[in-house]
Amino acid sequence: MQRGSRLFNQLTIPQSDQAKGERGRNKLLIVKRNNYLIYRYYYYAKIKKRTYSDTLITLSNEFFLTERTIADIIQKSSDEMIKVFKEKLNIKQLTEKIYYLNWKNN
Repeated sequence: MQRGSRLFNQLTIPQSDQAKGERGRNKLLIVKRNNYLIYRYYYYAKIKKRTYSDTLITLSNEFFLTERTIADIIQKSSDEMIKVFKEKLNIKQLTEKIYYLNWKNN
């Protein structure tokens, strides 16, 4: 067996998920990302009192998405957004809910 051939085969031969036709992005991870994005939107809009355009720019830099994509996610997730805004969370509660994001120095 030649050096590197196993890695080459792993990268080029379809794995079980790809062989089944399940390609593209993981739907569960997209839902999770969108949920975090909504909480960050709440943080910047309500707690930090930033304008809509400033919030979109900040989220765009934070999540590596275009501002248009973020606006689409927010629009499609309006029910979830309403729930988050009704919770009226403070920074401490946001930290407890999603502990690995920085909620203080943004």
